[in-house]
Amino acid sequence: MQAVNAARDVLKDAKDILELLYLAGNGEGGPTGAAITRGAILGQEALELAEGTLKAAVDMLTGRATA
Repeated sequence: MQAVNAARDVLKDAKDILELLYLAGNGEGGPTGAAITRGAILGQEALELAEGTLKAAVDMLTGRATA
């Protein structure tokens, strides 16, 4: 379970970093700001997938998975 908690901590830290990048991109303006903002949005989407995968793995390992 320590590995799961560590993975959750990493995902939370990554979310915080992406949120800061998103805010920085919006503040930058122009094509550079747009690229930073878009990268942060794509990163958030990837994190959501990672969180879902982690949850599914935990559910499967603990016998809570549903078919």
